[in-house]
Amino acid sequence: MIDRLRPDADLVGSVQLTGLVPQLTVPSRHHDDLVDIWFGVEWSERNAEWEESFARLAEGWRPDPRHPSYFDLFSHPASSGLIAARQVSPDRGVWQEIEEEARLLVRRVNHDVAERRSPPTVPQDGQGGWTLRVRDASAALLASLRWIGEPRHGLSSVVSDLPIGVSHGSPSGSR
Repeated sequence: MIDRLRPDADLVGSVQLTGLVPQLTVPSRHHDDLVDIWFGVEWSERNAEWEESFARLAEGWRPDPRHPSYFDLFSHPASSGLIAARQVSPDRGVWQEIEEEARLLVRRVNHDVAERRSPPTVPQDGQGGWTLRVRDASAALLASLRWIGEPRHGLSSVVSDLPIGVSHGSPSGSR
């Protein structure tokens, strides 16, 4: 049986850890003195962005620091999946700590995905930022267009004084 979320659990984010799935606890492959424990997860929609973030953030994360443990994610096409805490202690007394590590990892992944989806914030102090750069660029463009369109009163006298040689032959130089 899957332990369900407590009513006061952190429900922020798209994925929720539903709890330990004790019937899936098995001895760890190549480590008979350790076990793999499994936790259920539920999400409103399966997406590759969350799975990529999980893989990146779980890399090097040790759910049981006393052993060479690590997390794995097994997604199902529907709205649920499993997180395995591999190579952890068989002592049920530490499984609650491991579950807390799994919950912390899920919260961090949810936060990472939410940050990637939210638009960048505009600085409140008026310094820098995209809107100021666009405003400055558009002002510079308008100023240059005004400069091009202005009459050139002093340029005609300067241009007429320049010695410009005009050849009356063909461009190849033969006359």
